[in-house]
Amino acid sequence: MEKKLSIAIPTFGYPVSVVENIQRLLKFDRNDIEIVLVDNDASGKQIKDYMMSIEDERLHYYQNECNIGRSNNMIRAIEKADSNYVLLMSSDDELFPNAVDEIMDIISNSPDFALIMGTIRTNLGNTAFSKIESGRYQKGYEALNILPFLGNLIPFVINKSYIHTPDFYDLDETYMQNRLVLSVANSGDLFFLKQDLGRQIDNMSDRYSDTMPEIFANNEDLSSWNTKGCYYAPQSRIIQLQSELEIINQYTMRGDQKIKIVDKLVSRRIGQLCEYLVGCHDPYLIHSSGTAGFMSYQKVFQMFLEQMEQYFQKIEADKLYFFSGRVRDIVNNELLLIEQAENILKQIAQSQVYIWDVGNQSGKLLGMLSLMNIEMKGLIVTEEKSREYCKDAPIVKPENLSGTELILIPGLWNDFIIRKLQAQNIKNYHFMDRMSKYLAVVWCSSLQTEESIKEYLNYY
Repeated sequence: MEKKLSIAIPTFGYPVSVVENIQRLLKFDRNDIEIVLVDNDASGKQIKDYMMSIEDERLHYYQNECNIGRSNNMIRAIEKADSNYVLLMSSDDELFPNAVDEIMDIISNSPDFALIMGTIRTNLGNTAFSKIESGRYQKGYEALNILPFLGNLIPFVINKSYIHTPDFYDLDETYMQNRLVLSVANSGDLFFLKQDLGRQIDNMSDRYSDTMPEIFANNEDLSSWNTKGCYYAPQSRIIQLQSELEIINQYTMRGDQKIKIVDKLVSRRIGQLCEYLVGCHDPYLIHSSGTAGFMSYQKVFQMFLEQMEQYFQKIEADKLYFFSGRVRDIVNNELLLIEQAENILKQIAQSQVYIWDVGNQSGKLLGMLSLMNIEMKGLIVTEEKSREYCKDAPIVKPENLSGTELILIPGLWNDFIIRKLQAQNIKNYHFMDRMSKYLAVVWCSSLQTEESIKEYLNYY
């Protein structure tokens, strides 16, 4: 039977997860799919024997003669697929059968799509891309307008007839999947599924011990404590952003549309700089790196600004569009918010701190303050209810406040809370919907060793 969909898994270093994944996929009651597994472990110690023992004609196992790198292995997995439609997924992703059924219906009825994507459940319990409505998005600007928010983009389905795979080899892209998706979105339409596509598991405990050579190349530390190799590092984020922009610059669209997309991409990467600063690291890489040190937010943002201004100045010399002034404004606004967080931290150190109860968010803010050794004097409540997230917190009614306290509200601006505070003549308060993140940026930027950051990483 002709295979309408190839499920491709480039793998290395997750032997338990990939075996479990293959076992799940082989339970799919479909003969019009194939499973393509391309193993980057040239030794064959991880999964080869098990995969060769499986007697199912839908499974095709390939072993590379040497480790060709993550991004090259992704391209090879696409090349090995018999179908034009390739569902690319990681070793530890879980694919939902009902999503595959919907994908097959789309392929049968409209075989012209360049991309098929869908919402993805994460290991944190939420759903990624949940705000994107299902349906068709036209190639170019319409499809691109939603893509900057799609994060890692795996799993997804790509129509490989829209790409020339040799062009993608040896680019050493941290997120090769981003380059693939952004490239084909300029050539064909996107369909976004009604069903959840799958689940990202991120089982770091499954990492194979012999993956250490992927972290240390030529005796260089490529972990997230270094600004060279790991995709969490600021330098890698900058390189990735410039790579994405190079693809966007090839799109034919109105100038205002291109500026909107560029703005989204830049803003997203700046947000990831903050994630880096508040411990958004691969724990395996950190604890195996054996290095110490942490970059301050001033150094991170200065590096980003200098390199991106130089990039945009070259773009402006060719009169493609003008953005160097805008990138400075975005960075300065981000730094302004961080400076406001620094001022709040100074106030916290000198004031009686109370937290307004808004549910579980209050518990998260309590946890953050406890890491900073800041004592909360009371939890402000307006109604009696069970509070599992902070059982031992002293309870205070708004009417019992004196007006001299510092009130932290872990949420968005709220008219009801404002009226309650004004009734007690309280003027020293902060809504922490974004400030909680920037408090963490300031605090983590002050930490200088692996030991000092471990406590926050465990909390995070």
